[in-house]
Amino acid sequence: MPRVGNLHTQVVNELGRAIVSGRLAAGTVLPSEAELAAEMGVSRTVAREALKSLAARGMVMARPRAGTRILASDRWSGLDPDIIRWRLTGDDRLERLRELLELRLLVEPAAAGLTAERADADRRQAIWRAFESIAAAREDPETWIEAAAEMHALILGGCGNELLAGIGRLLRAAILESRHVARPALDELPPELAAPHASPVDEALARYESIAAAIRDGDAGASEREMRGLLQRVAELYDYLIDRAAREGAPG
Repeated sequence: MPRVGNLHTQVVNELGRAIVSGRLAAGTVLPSEAELAAEMGVSRTVAREALKSLAARGMVMARPRAGTRILASDRWSGLDPDIIRWRLTGDDRLERLRELLELRLLVEPAAAGLTAERADADRRQAIWRAFESIAAAREDPETWIEAAAEMHALILGGCGNELLAGIGRLLRAAILESRHVARPALDELPPELAAPHASPVDEALARYESIAAAIRDGDAGASEREMRGLLQRVAELYDYLIDRAAREGAPG
């Protein structure tokens, strides 16, 4: 028998994805707790707690005698990890990733520079080891994804600024999802797009090595510059994938 906590999570995820995707549009009044519970096969308590969770994220608002209404997206807690995750499961996830990358470009280069200045020896070594794990996983995309996410997390967590580190923790879902999109795409790109490197994978490795080396050596300027270069390259990759998807979806 499913535990109440599991049912709560399932209901929150199902409703959250429906709201984020637009299947449940802003302004829509949701069914009553009793109706929602019956529709989703859960108790009224589970339905009530799920609606409270969505309300805490700014996605719905309950009013006496008016029911629970879905709010516009500008009212949502945009950096909530679950909302980020739900945004990245839709058909427009490439556009969503591209949007999140704009935030990463504002945050991660600065964090990389601060980490180069402030990180202790253990943190610098951990970042270098994370790079070595990426390099060792050259032919193993799944391991690459985990190692790359770990390297980004170590950099964001080592900047000595709790606000930046907190944003980094919130962005972890986006970073993991971005690698699930970007890393497989590296194998599909024409080699000439990575010139002067032999392949897009080699280019990405070179950029990660430059970041790790700059942090190891305490070079804040190079660390910030190399992180910005990496993320700008990812932006170009997203643009390529979005353009390709548009071409493939266009009528012939």
